[in-house]
Amino acid sequence: MKEFKKLGLKLYEKTMDNGLRVFVVPKDNINNIYVTLTSNYGSVDTKFIIDGNTVTTPDGIAHFLEHKMFEQIDGIDPFTIFDQNGAQANANTSNYRTSYLFAGPTHFKENLNTLLNFVSEPYFTDQNVEKEKGIIIQEIKMGNDDIGRVGYNKTLENSFVNHPIKVKVIGSEESVSKTTKEDLDICYKAFYQPSNMFLVVTGNVDPDEVFSIVDENISKKEYKHYDVEKLLFDEPDKVAKEKDIINMNLSIPKLYFSYKLNISNINLKKRFIMKYLTIYFDALYGSVSDFEEEIEASKLCDDGIDFMISKTDKHFLVTLMAETKNPAKLVKTIEKYIGNDITLNDFNRKKKVILASNIFMSDNIYSINNKITNDILDTNEVITDIYDENKSLKYEELLSLIKKLDFKNTCEVVIK
Repeated sequence: MKEFKKLGLKLYEKTMDNGLRVFVVPKDNINNIYVTLTSNYGSVDTKFIIDGNTVTTPDGIAHFLEHKMFEQIDGIDPFTIFDQNGAQANANTSNYRTSYLFAGPTHFKENLNTLLNFVSEPYFTDQNVEKEKGIIIQEIKMGNDDIGRVGYNKTLENSFVNHPIKVKVIGSEESVSKTTKEDLDICYKAFYQPSNMFLVVTGNVDPDEVFSIVDENISKKEYKHYDVEKLLFDEPDKVAKEKDIINMNLSIPKLYFSYKLNISNINLKKRFIMKYLTIYFDALYGSVSDFEEEIEASKLCDDGIDFMISKTDKHFLVTLMAETKNPAKLVKTIEKYIGNDITLNDFNRKKKVILASNIFMSDNIYSINNKITNDILDTNEVITDIYDENKSLKYEELLSLIKKLDFKNTCEVVIK
């Protein structure tokens, strides 16, 4: 048991006999339970070594595998069971993880066993794999009409040269079409091993009951271990394509402008780099910044500017997004501010926002669960002193970081 300092939460952790790590944060004052079962496997893991053999799989296969896990040999859809037990279930795949989840206040034992069972019992046939291809290809076509998804995907594609983060999580029609039952089977064996997965339970539960249910469930199953090594990719600092224009059906153009930042030589942990970059870009381009006043006065964009940060082992990609009738002028305005120092007052104000969000997180079982999941994927442990860690962020350290970063490698995508 560990305590989340300053947040009034306790974390119970146990590694089961089969290697599965289980994390529980009980919240007695909430009448709900949220459970996620996550594999440390995402869309970027298309090339790996398993038991000494190098394997290359089609793009989008992690997402394809997520789809197929819900097909069971007995023909019963796990969604039906969850629904009958008053729980909402779902699954999602990202660049670095695949998660299966449910939320519901009742029938906890049955729901947890259902989750553990269907994820541990794959059923792949040539026929059901072929049937799924049409469903996923239709999903790809629907995504081609989603402006936000198109802009995000094109930004990654144009920003990265070799790293597979450049490829859509869902893959392409071509890659989906050539996916085989054997491809799915080798990926399942490699990445759905209990030692590569972890279970997070947050809400109105007894930790001992959770461990007991999991122990009873896994004791009935046999597991085979495979040695797996994920392969790294040599990624240059320069973007693949600096400018691109896409024509879609929208009234106001949308700009995606990105900075590709090499962080491999920065002597800070990645999570601290992420915190400092979040503070910096929020202060520099946020709602009460000099930049915001300038673009409002010049009527460059009505709704301000948002940003997101994507990361690989060597680079962080910071992408600024806005609707604007004059993308070229907005880019010039963005570039005018980048690299400038922010004030100590702005830094402290943004740090207080982060600390407040920690307090808010502590009373939300979904946020707690997501925080634990991200910690395990990023650092392989749960950071329980998050409040004190954020409070220790230093203004001088942020300024030093910004001076070390090269903001010359940019990517511009405009949807007209």
